[in-house]
Amino acid sequence: MQHVPQAPTASDNLIGRRIDGRYRIERMIARGSMGRVYLAEQEPLGRQVVLKILDMNDSMELLEDRQARFLKEAETLARLTHNHIVRIYDFGVADGLPYIAMEHISGPTLGRRMKKGLTPLQSLDVALQITRALEHAHHRDVIHRDLKPANVLFEPGESHEEMTVKVVDFGLAKSRGPSADQTQVGILVGTPLYMSPEQSKGSALDGRSDIYSVGVLLFEMLTGTRLFGERQDNMAILLAHTSEQPPTLALAQPNQRFPEVLEWTVATCLAKRPEERFQDPAQLIQALQICCLALQDPAIGAVPLRLRDGALILPETVAGLLSSSLRMPTGATAVSQSILVQAPKKKTPWVPVLVCVTLLAAGLAVLGLGGPEEQTSEAPLTPPAPAAILTTEIVDEAPSEDAADQPPATPDAPAEDPSAEQAPREPSPRTEAPAPEPAPRKPTRSRRRAPRSPAPEPAPAAPAAEPNPQTTSPVGAGSDLVDPWKE
Repeated sequence: MQHVPQAPTASDNLIGRRIDGRYRIERMIARGSMGRVYLAEQEPLGRQVVLKILDMNDSMELLEDRQARFLKEAETLARLTHNHIVRIYDFGVADGLPYIAMEHISGPTLGRRMKKGLTPLQSLDVALQITRALEHAHHRDVIHRDLKPANVLFEPGESHEEMTVKVVDFGLAKSRGPSADQTQVGILVGTPLYMSPEQSKGSALDGRSDIYSVGVLLFEMLTGTRLFGERQDNMAILLAHTSEQPPTLALAQPNQRFPEVLEWTVATCLAKRPEERFQDPAQLIQALQICCLALQDPAIGAVPLRLRDGALILPETVAGLLSSSLRMPTGATAVSQSILVQAPKKKTPWVPVLVCVTLLAAGLAVLGLGGPEEQTSEAPLTPPAPAAILTTEIVDEAPSEDAADQPPATPDAPAEDPSAEQAPREPSPRTEAPAPEPAPRKPTRSRRRAPRSPAPEPAPAAPAAEPNPQTTSPVGAGSDLVDPWKE
């Protein structure tokens, strides 16, 4: 075995020391199972960073394994660049100490923020930001495996009301890539209060384990109580996660009324079987957005959601409101293809149909396109010229002297008699008219064409132009939700 020089341990006093010649340690922030976390200044940039240093107190064999895992995780997490994930600036080994330099967040943890209390809308906003961070990580085959209040930080914005959530400490993160065999099945990792049933059993994990942890966090934020937190020890807590059904939000917090869709969302996250939960963060994001709308519109709170064959079924009434009504931070990805829109059952609008049929029939009658007399005509009729129309409107009129020598106008060749443009003569009394001859049959046919002479009146606006109440959402697509962080 190659000799490894004795390295200083993280238990030594590192305050004031420079790590890798660039990071001057100022003070210790926290201490974990794998090492200690320090606040340091990066020189010569003068930037404050968080320096995580691995403990080196274990045996040589275990130390080599932990160091390889530590650096592999740092390499994996360096690829995650998202608005809701703490950035990693640098990592390496200096003076025998493996370290990770990451972004410094000055705000409180979620655990401290919950002690002050969170409104339901603020709780959903926190859950949305956490889930978007998981969506980014899962798309890069990274599972967090240790979501808990201490690993969620708040970064103050430009104003006091703006709070951005940052997920930190991917120290137990698991990569689903080629190096996934580093984590052995049967080894328990994580925090018992927030571990999924399969994680409690030491079974193989995927991204749905993180979704369960989000459900535990959301339950605690909404009710102010820890799920199975009354258990006496860690073993009892792990057993409860695997075998006991969680209480409803209403039962855990009787003084608060929760929309049905919110109860369903939390219960779906906390399902014992992974296939009964949301299958990816994108589905959970959609459900959380609907819950945000439901807190402001009771009608949406009763909207039924369900999972079918791994797909989230969204009603059409709310599917178009999600992206336009809620704040979409930078880094949010598109909606998953496993989200379907379920159109509501529509009744046939008989009244508009009857109105349309009536208007169509009236239009055909005015245009003369469907009458029985038109169908029995000898030849297709051509719209006559205006002069011929004025002539044929005079029924049973005695032929004038000027027109006596002119041949009768036919449908294919309208008469071009200039006298037709003049004012028509006074018709003779019907009793004095000469006996009808074959030529007077023309006025009879002209009466059938007479309705074609005036220009048809414009049809009234079709009822279909009005908004369809079956597809119009009860909430305007442009409506903005109230900022959840405004006091």
